[in-house]
Amino acid sequence: MKTRCTTLAAALLGISIFMSGACPAKDKVAAADEAGARATNQARFEAAVHGDVATLDKLLADDLDYCHSNGECESKAAYLDSFKAGTMKYRSIEPTVDRIKLVGPVAIILGHAHVNATRNGSELNMDIGYTSVFAWRDGRWQLTSWRSLTLPPAPAK
Repeated sequence: MKTRCTTLAAALLGISIFMSGACPAKDKVAAADEAGARATNQARFEAAVHGDVATLDKLLADDLDYCHSNGECESKAAYLDSFKAGTMKYRSIEPTVDRIKLVGPVAIILGHAHVNATRNGSELNMDIGYTSVFAWRDGRWQLTSWRSLTLPPAPAK
């Protein structure tokens, strides 16, 4: 009886060690942290300002839904094409992250930004609120959804 209990205890210990630390799936999710999501969010803004299509291509998920503050929505391909064609040019983006929510392998970033850009020949100088949704895929964060809205001007003091 003592051998049977020892064997059972050893088996349970082995299973618990495997499940707690040696599980590859858990390691992948652990790597998907808030700091990484924040850094990827910032890198995406910087790539947009520099018109760096190659970097944007890596940071944006293939299933991206990108909705601008004017309500126009586009796919990853259309968004990247606007940089290639020169119809979207950011001069500056000054983002602030208000909050990050991690839900498993998904990071939801709520923030606001001041944007100075030209889109389809129209000058844009505005403040926006945004929600970025990043998914942890292939060992990195990828932007899968973007929604923004134009914020009203700050009241005069």
